[in-house]
Amino acid sequence: MQGNLAVPKIPTFDTKIRRSELTEQTPSLRTNIRATGQESTLLRIQDDLQREVDYYSRKKKAEQDLESRKITLEIGIDADKVVESVSKNPEEETSINIYNEKINPLVEKRLAKIKNKNVRKLVKKRLEILNLENTGTIKKNSHAAFLKSDTETYNNEQNILLNKYKTADPGMKVLYIDQLNKNAERRNETHILGAENLKREKQRINALILTGDAGSFSLLENGEKQINQRDKDLGTKNFMSDDVFGTVVYNAYQNNIESLTVVGSEDADFDQAKILLGRLKNFKRGDRLIATGELKDKIATLEQKILTEEIRHEAALKKSGDNKIIDDYTKGQKKALEAKFFNAFDAKLNKAESRARATEATFEFDTRLAQFNSSNPNATTQQQLEFTRNLSMDLQNKYEDADIEKTTTYNLSNNRFNIIREENDFSKLVQDYQNKDTPTPPLLISLARLNGYFQKDAKGNETKKPDVGAFIIAYTEILKTRKGEE
Repeated sequence: MQGNLAVPKIPTFDTKIRRSELTEQTPSLRTNIRATGQESTLLRIQDDLQREVDYYSRKKKAEQDLESRKITLEIGIDADKVVESVSKNPEEETSINIYNEKINPLVEKRLAKIKNKNVRKLVKKRLEILNLENTGTIKKNSHAAFLKSDTETYNNEQNILLNKYKTADPGMKVLYIDQLNKNAERRNETHILGAENLKREKQRINALILTGDAGSFSLLENGEKQINQRDKDLGTKNFMSDDVFGTVVYNAYQNNIESLTVVGSEDADFDQAKILLGRLKNFKRGDRLIATGELKDKIATLEQKILTEEIRHEAALKKSGDNKIIDDYTKGQKKALEAKFFNAFDAKLNKAESRARATEATFEFDTRLAQFNSSNPNATTQQQLEFTRNLSMDLQNKYEDADIEKTTTYNLSNNRFNIIREENDFSKLVQDYQNKDTPTPPLLISLARLNGYFQKDAKGNETKKPDVGAFIIAYTEILKTRKGEE
């Protein structure tokens, strides 16, 4: 029986379990695990703490970034001022050196004040970008300033050469043309403007040379032939249109014509101007007459202007001659009036009273003459001479034997009777006037004329004949007023 005893079977772990069986059992294992309430609260607290840490870190970085931006902006304001100060400097290297010399000390001083390393690092990075931008701006500005300065200098040099060319002899003209072209080539190479630009610039130079030559050739009898030959030699015939060429020729002739037709000038020559106009009207470029279209109208206008200016010129010359006659005559009459009362070499006429009388007489002469010219701008030469002569004679009569102490400065508006004569003296003049056997005293005639008393004709129009009677009546009233009489 013992030999037939059964041995119990011991369970063993089967490592050959299928993957599918393990997978199918896993979800039930996971879903059956549940955290307690205390464990869930701990997890939530950990999440909140992590978010707090993340927010603080981001906020700190943002604050440092903001501070670095503010500092960079402050430095940038100073940097902008420096960039502006060198914006017109054509020397690039000098401008950059000035920028560095002024900005670097400011940057070092400002960085030294920053305590936070991260902020300092951010500022340095931002300043690197700022300096690159400002350096680029300085280079751009320097180039623009250099181009502007070089262009201005170039234009000045070319203009000087062109002006010299106009008056130079043939040999020097060749040298000036060569220099004009070399200047254009140098500028083109400096600024890398290209072959096409150089071509256009040389064409422009040749056009200006033609313009200058046309001005001098247009004065010559064979000016048309000379200008056309120059047009061919310079090559302007190949690129300058007929309209532009016509304008060049017109301007050349017009300038010379206008210089010959200055109204009132002693050098004016209207006959020569008409000759130049005739040549302009018949000028041809090759077989084509330039006086066509708009240019033809301009030539017609120029012709009309010459005719009008000639009439004005002749009138101006006559007036100029008349004015000289009037001026010389006026000076003579004024000198005679002064000499009537004062002569430094005559013992009878070199006293203080004589000088005072001469001063008053000549002052009234100037005042009355100015008033006449102002009131009679269209008076003829003869009328002006007649008035001047009568004025001088009347003033000589008026101031002769006048008491200078009773004389006030003449004023046409409120003091026409500036010499107050004694009643007895005036009565004697009136008696002589009333005496038919004696001529009218010259002094009364002069006083009547000087004070504006003239006889009138049958129609009531004022004549040139003095009205002595009307003057006597008016002056008598003056004397009565002085004595307080009614």
